[in-house]
Amino acid sequence: MIASHILAKISHGAVMAIVKATVLMVLALSQTLALAQNKSAETSEGEPSDTMVFLGQSDLERLVMIEARQDQRRLLTLVPVGAFKQSFKLFIAQKKLTAKDQVRSGSASFLPALFEFSSPRLAVYSDTNPCVDGKAIKNEQASRSVAGIPFFKIDGGATAKFEVINLTKKSPSSILSALTIPEKTQISVLAKAGYGILQVTFAPSKESSGTVKVMPALHIAWEDPTPGHRSQVVGKHGAIVDRLFLAPQTVETLHNVTLTSFPTGIELPAEAAAVFPSLYTDWAAGVLAKEQVIRGYSGPLNRCELCYEKPPTLDVLQSAGVFWPTNLPAVNPATLRGQKADAPSGPAGDTWLSRHVLKKQKLKPLAIATFSEGSSVARSFVEQGSVERPFLGEILCPAMEGYQKTLSARREKTLVALNALNGWNEDKLKTKTDDAGVIRPSWFQQHFEKKR
Repeated sequence: MIASHILAKISHGAVMAIVKATVLMVLALSQTLALAQNKSAETSEGEPSDTMVFLGQSDLERLVMIEARQDQRRLLTLVPVGAFKQSFKLFIAQKKLTAKDQVRSGSASFLPALFEFSSPRLAVYSDTNPCVDGKAIKNEQASRSVAGIPFFKIDGGATAKFEVINLTKKSPSSILSALTIPEKTQISVLAKAGYGILQVTFAPSKESSGTVKVMPALHIAWEDPTPGHRSQVVGKHGAIVDRLFLAPQTVETLHNVTLTSFPTGIELPAEAAAVFPSLYTDWAAGVLAKEQVIRGYSGPLNRCELCYEKPPTLDVLQSAGVFWPTNLPAVNPATLRGQKADAPSGPAGDTWLSRHVLKKQKLKPLAIATFSEGSSVARSFVEQGSVERPFLGEILCPAMEGYQKTLSARREKTLVALNALNGWNEDKLKTKTDDAGVIRPSWFQQHFEKKR
């Protein structure tokens, strides 16, 4: 009797222990799942992402992300760039996306003007005749400036069709077939958390097959008073990501990244003028391979240092997402490197552009956390190198010997700078035979040619 009573107590205690352990396990599992759900949209800083772009099977060369912002009103533009041979899908989860009328697609024809304006520049100077005053002095008027970013042509026949999908009414496995199982789970969690889910199907034209072309632009608008923007780009493929920010009297910077700038003002050998795009591309590739971020440009859109092109027009800015009233005055004369630019005032400094270049590595998500702050002349930045061409005429005076020695010393100095920049040496500079250094016609020159 006593033994059976003791046995009953032991059994009851064991059952209670099992029940308690089970409850604890369920609670722990629930907490783990909740934490996983919260983490599904977090950036590397632990804060929720506002926007997540799932690349799926699409292999992009570049993804251009342009945010236009005034106060709480925000408009994000996404433009895929690549050698697409067939249609592909992108999936976008946006925290504030609730209706289809927040989304619009359109031509990305504005992109070349923004890229040309914010691309690295090379100032090319020429020595004066040393016989004039006994020594050669650098002519402070630069003869030209060339951009260092590849020019991508617009695929005028491409299309972009989008729909806001409801994953609670449709089977995620069939809709999200381009995504991996973890990505399907992640996007389903985001949908349950209230994110709007957008499916975009891009179809390149037949003529663009195999060549790098710019797809149509996708615009997403919403309102959010928070000062920054957090986004992630997810997918197995790698891609360069250009982040551009347009706002009145405001610049954008990035959180918790290693920012690297092209050594502005570096003096390069004279031959560098012909192949500057290649020099810059090799430097940029080395920076991005280290998972650093290139600080590319920041400045007002009504003027620039050594403009290769005129600043973007109002039509270009509005096509890129600028929705606030903008009055663009006549372009101020370009200022040379080293001279202080005039402070922007009134409508002349209405819109500023900030640009950063990042690299999404293969099999790794790219987290981008930004914040914005007031602009100023001190916040302007332009990537720029320079070349000083020697005087090429006859030097029939005693200054000739001293000038030749100066040229030799300068040559050694510039070659050292070139090698430190990206590992190029004199042999590589001389044997460069591709067309990377061809100074291409501007977008409006091409337009004029077509009109003839």
